[in-house]
Order: sequence, then C-alpha cells, then structure tokens
Amino acid sequence: NDTEIIPPAANTGYFGVTFSRDGNDLYYAVKRNDPGTLYRIPVLGGTSVRLLERIDSPVSFSPDGKRFAFVRGGYPNPGESGLFVANADGGGEREVAARKPPDFFSPIVPHTGPSWSPDGQLIACAMHTIGAGYRVLAVGVENGKEQVLTPQPWEFIARVEWLPDMSGLVMVAQNQDSAIPQIWSLSFPDGAARRITNDLDVYRSLSLTADGSKFTTIQTAANYNLWVAPEGDAARAVELPVGNIGAFGGREDSTVSWTPDGRIVYVIKNPAVAGTSEIWIANADGGNRKQLTKGGFNGSTAVSPDGRYIVFISNRSGKSNVWRMETDGNNPKQLTVGLDDSNPTISPDGQWVIYASLSNGKFTLWKVPVEGGTPVELITRPAGTPAVSPDGKLIAYLYAEGQPAPELDQPPNKIGVIPFGGGEPIKTFDIPLFSTVQATLRWTPDGHSILYAVSRSNVANIWSQPLDGGPPRQVTDFKDHLMAAFDWSRDGKQLACVRGTHTRDAVLISDAR
Repeated sequence: NDTEIIPPAANTGYFGVTFSRDGNDLYYAVKRNDPGTLYRIPVLGGTSVRLLERIDSPVSFSPDGKRFAFVRGGYPNPGESGLFVANADGGGEREVAARKPPDFFSPIVPHTGPSWSPDGQLIACAMHTIGAGYRVLAVGVENGKEQVLTPQPWEFIARVEWLPDMSGLVMVAQNQDSAIPQIWSLSFPDGAARRITNDLDVYRSLSLTADGSKFTTIQTAANYNLWVAPEGDAARAVELPVGNIGAFGGREDSTVSWTPDGRIVYVIKNPAVAGTSEIWIANADGGNRKQLTKGGFNGSTAVSPDGRYIVFISNRSGKSNVWRMETDGNNPKQLTVGLDDSNPTISPDGQWVIYASLSNGKFTLWKVPVEGGTPVELITRPAGTPAVSPDGKLIAYLYAEGQPAPELDQPPNKIGVIPFGGGEPIKTFDIPLFSTVQATLRWTPDGHSILYAVSRSNVANIWSQPLDGGPPRQVTDFKDHLMAAFDWSRDGKQLACVRGTHTRDAVLISDAR
C-alpha cells in the first residue's frame, strides 16, 4: 500500500530521499529556486523538521547513524563546492573537503551523492575536472586526507555507494567505451572496474541493501523525434522520417535550426559510440539527409543568416567550445577556448557569435567574431541560452534567480534582456520552471515577443512573452509529448521541434556482485 507522506507542491523539487540508519525517519531535500533545505520526517508520516540550509545531494549516514555527509554547491563562492559532515539533527556542520573551478564535486543536483564507508573512516564522492573528466575521490573524515580511487579519468560519474565489506563501490558512471551512464563495480583500493549493467538505458541514483547483495536504481529511457508543424499548428504536425534522435536533456544536444533555404539542422545522439552526437542536415520533409560531423560530441547548432556557416559546440579539442563550419560540413574552425562554452547563436548581421561560457564559477554571456578573434564578456551576471532579437539590438537570455547565488545547473525561472553591446538587464520576466529537458529561447520574427516552452503534466507547448510586459500567451496546442527544442523557419511559416517522451522506472538488481 502506498502512503503519501509529503503532498506535492508547485514549483518545488524534491530529491535525496534517504532512510536513517534505524529506519525510523526519512531525510529529504527541497529546492524552490533557493539553495535547498534538508528535512526529516517520520517514515509513517508526521511533522517535517527543518535541519539545515544549502544542500545539493542526498545525505549518507555514518555507520553509527549519528552523522551524515552531503555535498554543497556554490560555496563559499559561486562555482565552488564542498563536501560536508553534520550531526543527524543538522547541527555541528563541518567542511571535509573543498573544490574550486575547474574542479567540482559534481554534477550537482540531482545526480551526485557521497557515500560514508562502513568503517567510518572515509567518504567517497564523484569529482569533475572540466576538460579532464571525472574521478572518484575518497576523503578522510577526521584528517581530510584525499585519495583518488579511479586510476583513469571517466567520461561521467554520478552516485557512488560503498559495499558493506569495503571491497569496492558501486557507481553510476560512463567510461570511454560506454555510450551512456551504466552501473559499474569499482574495486577498492586497486580501482579495477567491472560493468554490472549493459543496455541502452540510462541509470541514475543508487541504494544498496545492508548486506550489499541487492540495490535499487532508476532506469531511464527517452524517445525523441523531429517534427514540422505548418504555422505551428499542432493538428497538422508531421513526424519526419529521421528516427529516434536521442535522449535529450543537456545544455548542448537539444537543438534544431532552420537554414535560410528551408533545410533543417539537427543533432542525433549515437548510442553505439561512446560520448558522441552528430550534426545532420535534411530537407524540410526529412529527405536528402546528410551527416555533417563525425566523432566526438557535437551539438547546440545555429545557422548564419546568409546560410554560409553553422556554429556549434564540440569537445573535439578536449573541452566544450564553440566551433564554426560551412553548411556542407567542411572547414571546421575553433572560435573559443573557454573552460566550458555552450549555446551559441549568431547575430542577424552575421558578424558575431553570442554564447555562454563558464567564468569565475558561473555561466555568463560572451561574444566573439564569427571569423575568429578575441571574445568579449557582455554580462557578469549568471546567464545562459542567449537569443538575439531580429533587429540585432537586444539579447534575451535565461537565468536562475536563487539566493545567495544561482548554481551552475539550476533550472532557469527568469528571462533577462540586455542591449546587444552588453550591460545590466533592461527587462526581466518570470517563467515557469523547466524540468526533464533543457530550455529553448527564441524571438518572434517581428521582435515583439520572446518564445519559450512550458511543460505541464508531461506535455510541452510554446508560449510567447510580449516584450512590452503583457501577459504570456500560449502559441501551440500539442496534446502530448515533451519538447526538447524548437525553431521557426526564417519566413515564420514552419515550426520545427524535437518532441518525445521520457520513461523512468525504479528497478531492483540482485546478485550484482
């Protein structure tokens, strides 16, 4: 029998549900566009007790259940992160380890999570170094001594859990030979890795039984397709014959763009090749498809107004940076060398590329000449997903309004507008929280409104926010599916969008050892 302990609340995210060692209480964290709060509630229901502020991971209890470990992002400065311990009642908080960019105890919410060793001496946690991959780090609880448990860097590491006998850990991870995150066993202390799952699903979260013989995890899958809707009419929308183009949700891969001559540029994730996604181009009916890139991660495309160039994000240089290629895929050129660049777009005059880049622990907006040159920062506030107005005078962007500082991947809840030359925002608008898939931002062809997608009950539609401050208006009327990306053709007559579904199942895996 299911028992509701905490009723759902609007614009609220719950994560990190964890049983206390004695099984009498549940610990859980809540985010409402804030740095997060940890609560405790009796397993059978009752009054929630607030324990501490600023939390970005599930808690992991010490063997005696008297203390727990957790990860905190944006501390003590934006972009920095720390590993902490506290008493079971939330008191006695103490930092065990800290990281500054380009290192992070990452990814922050909802994927990361520390694990307290059965002997009580170590806390293991995933650590990300931008441009150098992920590792598992073990930190001494009392002395802070650190040791890396993974001999080689990984493409991705999220949750880790110690086995009861400390012979190793179970982790959600992706190495250079696996296309998506799977469940792995990591032996201790030699770091030998063995794959436990081997399928086309994505995994997140872990919880082991006391004897380590079984564990639960969340198994996710996605099926997204490319659609074209004449004049944005959902009733006339047609699915193009390009197949499932991937499990979307990141900053780079959810993308679709029109060329001036009416072709569509889109991205396909390749599940057969580790860490790759490729850029393709096709006619508006899905015909005459051509692959433009080969190898590595490529995504987040934008087409120049004259149709000559495609700018995109690629990790072929070892980091996610902005690249430019001709529309036929030839003559690729690297335009930026930032720590982590994302979401490029091109100004209407075709002269500038506007993009987001990680700088001083936060993503801000920058511009660089499309022919190459020195990047210029446009705004020092946290900002991402830029879109330039049709007249080239304004830049709209998304950001998360949080206190005291937004975190790197906190979902956006605001639109800001700045002059093209940069500076402080001249307008801001509230928007609903995005979830499941990353947000897209576009302007209407007349430049009077800003377009974005809103998901309600797992159905996404495009909404329009007038620049003059009027109320937002729903533009499309789809009855099913989420929307990962969209773009209007240059003449405003055709809507291309990436639409699909996510499934998430809780699964129990036995005899994993």
